[in-house]
Amino acid sequence: MKPKTLTAALAGFLAGVTLVAASAAAGDANDPVISLSYLQNVFAPEMRASAEEAAQNKAREVFNAERDALAAEIRQSLSGSGSTASAEYQTVRISKGQMICPDGGSIEVLLRRGSYVCVDPVGEKIPNLTRGGEAGDGAELTLQNLYIVPKDDGRGIKAVAEADGWVMVRGAYKLVTP
Repeated sequence: MKPKTLTAALAGFLAGVTLVAASAAAGDANDPVISLSYLQNVFAPEMRASAEEAAQNKAREVFNAERDALAAEIRQSLSGSGSTASAEYQTVRISKGQMICPDGGSIEVLLRRGSYVCVDPVGEKIPNLTRGGEAGDGAELTLQNLYIVPKDDGRGIKAVAEADGWVMVRGAYKLVTP
């Protein structure tokens, strides 16, 4: 080998060794592998965007699940088990001695024909929305007035006339014959 070629080969070899040594030394406290500007300008914004997207997806998923559960609960409460309840009023025929009461929730009852008394074993009364008062146990109820039986706790409206009565009801109800 010629001395120039040998010198060039040796210089190349030394450059390669120096490069390998320099790369082995990278990553210490004096020469970090990732620069601070890369962390601040690239990595952190990408991580923040990724976390925000994941949080939004999770929030959307929870919202949809809660909405669907609430819709199912509303559908179930409107269907009722003793009636075909809906948001509309239904006309119901009541015979003497029968009582109309809520089936799980609350009901609105508009008294149309007949004679009725309040059944209130719990002593919490039934509101009269037409006149703004309340009716307690055994109180005679007024026709063409709208009453609310707020929950299924034994309260209701009982027909006392000899002839069948008619009421209009909104909500899931049941007819009880004591």
